[in-house]
Amino acid sequence: MKSKFNLQLFSAFLILAMVAGGCSVKKMVKNYDQVKYEVTPEVLQADGGKINFTIKGTYPPNYFKKRAIVEMQPVFVFSDGKEKKELAPVIHLGEKPVKKINKQKAENVKYQLAGLDEKYASLSKKEAAENGISYLKGGSFTMTGQLDYVPGMKISELFMNAQVSGKNKVVPMDVEASQVQINGPINLPDRKIADGVITTGMRIETVDNLNDFRWKTNDEGLPVDLSDYNPQMRDVLEANRMMLSNDISNRLSLSDLIMAEHGYEKQTFATKEAKIYFAKNLYAFNLNLPENKKNNVQGQLEDLKSFIGQGWAVKDVVIDGWASPEGEEAFNDGLSENRAKTAKKYLTDEIKKMSKGNPNFTIKDPEKELDMKMTAHGPDWNGFLVKVDNSNLKDKKSIMNVIKSSGQDKREEEIRNMILIYPEMENEILPPLRRSEISIKCAEPKKSDDEIAKLSTTNPEALDVKELLYSATLTKNLKTQLNIYKSATKIYPNDWRGFNNAAYTEMKLGNVKGASTMLEKAKGIDPVNGLILNNLGVVASLEQDYPKAESYFKKSQEMGVSQNYNLGVLMIPKGDYQKSLDVMKGKNCDYNVGLANLLSGNAQSAAKNLECAPKTAATYYLLAIVGARTSNTVMMYNNLQKAIDKNPAYKVTAREDREFIKYFGNEEFKKLVE
Repeated sequence: MKSKFNLQLFSAFLILAMVAGGCSVKKMVKNYDQVKYEVTPEVLQADGGKINFTIKGTYPPNYFKKRAIVEMQPVFVFSDGKEKKELAPVIHLGEKPVKKINKQKAENVKYQLAGLDEKYASLSKKEAAENGISYLKGGSFTMTGQLDYVPGMKISELFMNAQVSGKNKVVPMDVEASQVQINGPINLPDRKIADGVITTGMRIETVDNLNDFRWKTNDEGLPVDLSDYNPQMRDVLEANRMMLSNDISNRLSLSDLIMAEHGYEKQTFATKEAKIYFAKNLYAFNLNLPENKKNNVQGQLEDLKSFIGQGWAVKDVVIDGWASPEGEEAFNDGLSENRAKTAKKYLTDEIKKMSKGNPNFTIKDPEKELDMKMTAHGPDWNGFLVKVDNSNLKDKKSIMNVIKSSGQDKREEEIRNMILIYPEMENEILPPLRRSEISIKCAEPKKSDDEIAKLSTTNPEALDVKELLYSATLTKNLKTQLNIYKSATKIYPNDWRGFNNAAYTEMKLGNVKGASTMLEKAKGIDPVNGLILNNLGVVASLEQDYPKAESYFKKSQEMGVSQNYNLGVLMIPKGDYQKSLDVMKGKNCDYNVGLANLLSGNAQSAAKNLECAPKTAATYYLLAIVGARTSNTVMMYNNLQKAIDKNPAYKVTAREDREFIKYFGNEEFKKLVE
């Protein structure tokens, strides 16, 4: 009896288990919280304009009813709750529908799950097996998703919407599903499975419509913090949810925006030279010597005196004496020295004559007042070889080889022998080597910086283009700088530099549209100027037109301007973080290098670069993000406070930035961003 009773009891339990596994799915609804979801990354983030994530789900044992069919669909919900993005759904089957499909003979024939949307409710045997869930063992599944990031997604949530059906019929595809009697599906509770979206990878971007912003400036025309810009600007800031730093040069390669060189030299030297030629073995000054007449030495000396007579400050005087190399070396050394002395005497005598009766001529005693450097070079062997090489001598190569391979004494003898063979040598090659050279360097008179600065705003036409461009560097007032550069564009309209530098200053003032206009005019003057193309690329970057920016940077690089940094920065919004770092290799203490390091997963290198980068509000904010990612709360709070101190509008950014989501409930954090 006992054995029989136990058999009956076992049968009863078996029936109950079968019923439990195959009956109503209401328990699945009730126990839905037992289904677990794990999303990677935990907080969604945008990389290269894409949001990629993986969902791993787990059904517990004794949960998935044997007749059940579950349809799951991830839904991305924007902050306003109205706009949604639905992702591709998946279907999970209990053991009964899987078994039903497996009974079919045709392996590749698909069968409908009646009652579900036919666009995704047909499965082959293989698909059914892959999507089957065991009642006793449970099961797991993995889903991947990708979305294009669009404005409005920054504050969003990822939900899993699901519904379960209990008595769905599996029918062949040729049977109209609507004719099959089924129980309608039951909605499972919506589950929020992730928050989003971290947009740190887009932090090289600026606010949309940047030229709607105008930097407020202090009395010196320098930018000040944006804490007090007008309410309309606050609205734009809220709408875009992106921050401007108080130093626009921090943004997207603007540190590599290039100013044109003004070309002005605070001290410019001019040099005038003259040569005096001498007869063989002599050092007497003779203007009637054929070589002196041939080279118009008298004209050279008159030009030299006129140059001195300008009254410019003489920097130095260099006098060199030379001899032709056919004589003995000791004799030639003395001869070259005497020839230098002859030139020096001539010069000092002429200067003394010029000073007599001319009160405006400042040099009275040239030997005392001028720095005269006199050098005797002896025989001019190098000059001889050059003259031979440039001559029409038939055997000049042989002559040169003999001279180069001979010793000092032998060379002199060889030349004397050659003179007998080649008369051209005595008539054409040696006479120009018997000379002295006078070189005088003078400092060109210049306006003082004060004079230039005053004229730049009162009478810019009185300045040449180099002086006018230079004058802009004498003030830190951005508005004054801009006015000077605009004057340059009007007075010197064919010089691209004024337009380029006006554009640079417009950028510093936050006027991207004005900068773009100026650069287009510069490009019209010089279409293949690599510097202008570089700056147009920067403007396109700030306007978020990255393909256009990349095109400009590449053209600029073709013109010889290094674009490794700019092109590397443009790889950040593409999500190519490591490639960006490879291209920017060698650039340190830079905001964008720190950003690329952070996004590539190297928080330590990111912090190292940012710590020595220019301390803008944006730099401090990015350091706060490094602190949040590394759970370094001291680093996070300290740098977030500094960012807000420099620019209070970062309060708005921080309290909505998903980088800090785990701190949203923290009282210290709330106090900081409220």
